[in-house]
Amino acid sequence: MMDAPRARPRLLSSLRWKLSTAISGIVLLCIASCVAGAVIFLRQALTDHERENLRHTLSGVSTYMSTQKSEILGAARFIAADPVVQDEVQKRERQALLVHLIPFYASLNFDIIDIVDQHGRMLLRMENQDKSGDNVGSRYSVTRALSNNEAFGLESDLPHQEPAGGNALRGTVPLLKGRRVIGAIVVGRQLDSIYAARLGSALNTQINLIAGGQKTGTTLTDAYGFGDTGATEPNSVLARIKSGVPTIGQVGNGWFRNVTGLSGLVPLTAPDGKPVGAIEVVSPLGSLYDLIKQLSFILIALGAIVVSIGTLLALGIAKRLTRRLLVLEASASDVAAAAHGNAPLGDLQSAVAVSGDDEVASLARSLGAMMTALDERVALNARLYDAAQARVRELTGLAEIARLLTAAPSVHETLDMLGEHVCRLVGCQAVAIWLPGGAGSSALYGGHGLPDTYAENITRTMHEVAASGEELASQRALRTGEISWRTLDSPVPDDVSAHAILRSRANALNWKSATSVPLRIQGRPVGALTCYTSAASPMAQSDLSLLATIADQVAVAVENARLYAQSRQVAALEERARLARELHDSVTQALFSMTLHTRAAQLSAAREGNGPEEQLSRSLAQLHDLTQGALAEMRALIFELRPGALSEEGLAAALLKHTAAVSAREGLQIEVHAPDDRLGLDAEVEEQLYRLAQEALHNVVKHASATRVAINLSFDEAHDIVLEIIDDGMSFDVDAISPGHMGLHTMSDRMLQVGGTLQIESRPGDGTTVRASGPFQNYALKGHTERREDAEVSA
Repeated sequence: MMDAPRARPRLLSSLRWKLSTAISGIVLLCIASCVAGAVIFLRQALTDHERENLRHTLSGVSTYMSTQKSEILGAARFIAADPVVQDEVQKRERQALLVHLIPFYASLNFDIIDIVDQHGRMLLRMENQDKSGDNVGSRYSVTRALSNNEAFGLESDLPHQEPAGGNALRGTVPLLKGRRVIGAIVVGRQLDSIYAARLGSALNTQINLIAGGQKTGTTLTDAYGFGDTGATEPNSVLARIKSGVPTIGQVGNGWFRNVTGLSGLVPLTAPDGKPVGAIEVVSPLGSLYDLIKQLSFILIALGAIVVSIGTLLALGIAKRLTRRLLVLEASASDVAAAAHGNAPLGDLQSAVAVSGDDEVASLARSLGAMMTALDERVALNARLYDAAQARVRELTGLAEIARLLTAAPSVHETLDMLGEHVCRLVGCQAVAIWLPGGAGSSALYGGHGLPDTYAENITRTMHEVAASGEELASQRALRTGEISWRTLDSPVPDDVSAHAILRSRANALNWKSATSVPLRIQGRPVGALTCYTSAASPMAQSDLSLLATIADQVAVAVENARLYAQSRQVAALEERARLARELHDSVTQALFSMTLHTRAAQLSAAREGNGPEEQLSRSLAQLHDLTQGALAEMRALIFELRPGALSEEGLAAALLKHTAAVSAREGLQIEVHAPDDRLGLDAEVEEQLYRLAQEALHNVVKHASATRVAINLSFDEAHDIVLEIIDDGMSFDVDAISPGHMGLHTMSDRMLQVGGTLQIESRPGDGTTVRASGPFQNYALKGHTERREDAEVSA
């Protein structure tokens, strides 16, 4: 069904009406701002024009001062070159010198003409003849002139209260007689109002002369026609002088008062190069500038009023517009926070006041509907994301499991680590991997999170429940080839059976149920993977599918390990049989032939009359004994390589035959005590126990000097098989066994391979006992999971 058309907002309640009102005020404000900007721009244009003119004037001032410098230094050089002046100064004829210089003073039109002698004392001052004999040798310019260098710059002569405070532009040149400096000539102009008037007339502008921080000359006058010479300059002007470069600034009494014009400064430097004064050019801006400035002030004031009114109007409209928008924004923030925490978004429409028919109310209603749709979409996406994450975890776990099945040193260690991965993937407390054993029994092959006595208790429990007609989850999975589940939270039986002990332990570990998945090879169950969980309900179908996939990989790994071990054992047996055949067909036959030939030689020697005491008879007897011993050794070696009795009749029969051979060869009394029936041990276990007994008998013959040896093969109280080799020979210190005794270490390694222990006891006078024990009858089922870390060797 189509939605009904939405009602259009009324004009006066519409945001468009309110926004147009605000925009009209903004336009008016912009127009006022543009007019004020135009006025300010015009005023600035006039100022920039005057600045450009003033810049050209300052350039003229700089040029004029360069001309002044040339004139002053030229006049000083002219006087210094006069021979009469040179002679009169050398003679110190002051009066004659005065008479001679009066025409120069009048014609050159300079304010200052001074003669300084070679000792730095004033010899003659043309502007004041009464002031002579003053020591002016400390002046920088005089010092340079007496050292045959010229100097020019602004200098003061304050102690004499000369016009303009003694500040003057002075040029100083050395006075030479031949090549010898006999004094100095100083020519200069006073920096006073007369010089300012001359400079202002030449440049057609208003001039202020500044020296020593005050005004020394000016062309500007007050209402009474007087100049303000002697007035101290403000710090802003002094700072501009210290910069040492021409600058332009405004002069007046502040921003809200009448601005008189622009001020341009050309700094004047002392003879040592430091700026100590300036020529200031003042350029009035005129009445038009003042009118524009006053107009700009009026426009700025009107603009401020318009801005204030517009601001108040905009604030009022904005407050009314944004009141509900702020509520809408706050509700949207709450929705964003809820979305960040995966919480339901809620209904935005119900959180915002939507009364009215303007655009804000319409927006709130639309956003409310959008939140409802987004809530549903977010919930769907969350479910999809959780499913995808679970799938990723499963695939990652399966990849890691596949890597473990191919990368670990042995399949037994791999399955122990596999149990840990299964616990993490499906969230169970413990994992046990079972394989079928002999006589219908099962034994633990690998697992994780299981107690130490779990293997023994679970094995006995299986026998107990089988006797009662019941079965555990793992037994059912092995029998049916299907996934089996059983609860473990039933009451604990009040007895001391293995079943009661296992159930009590399960309750202590918070195991509520057990789920067993069969391990299949070509559709045939060969084992079971059991997961113990803290939930009393069956596992999820996804976890069961994952366990089934893992179980298939485990079954393949177990089968491959069995086939690999079987192939290695068959290859070793075949190689031993081949060596035994080769030795029997070659070396043994040769030794037997040597024995026959030796016996024939003995009979021939006896027939020829050689008695037993003859040399030939003794040699033949020794040779016969040696060949007989070598033949016995070779037959024993062949038996060791291929103990046929071990594979055909079992461990006890093989030990009886081997000890009989050793006893006949060494003359050693050996007794063997073993069960009449074959023990049914794994072929690898029988092989290792047989080799251990061989090594022990070899050590007895080689080192013990024993007369009697007893070999006992029996069961202990724990139903473990025990093999003991006891001799009455010399004892040794077990703790002092050196690394060179490879036989003892070899026996220890053999027990380590089949999960047994080795004990050696040797005391003075009691001989030595070698004892090997372990649950060897279950070796094919338990494997390395139940092996100890190393074989125990104790005294």
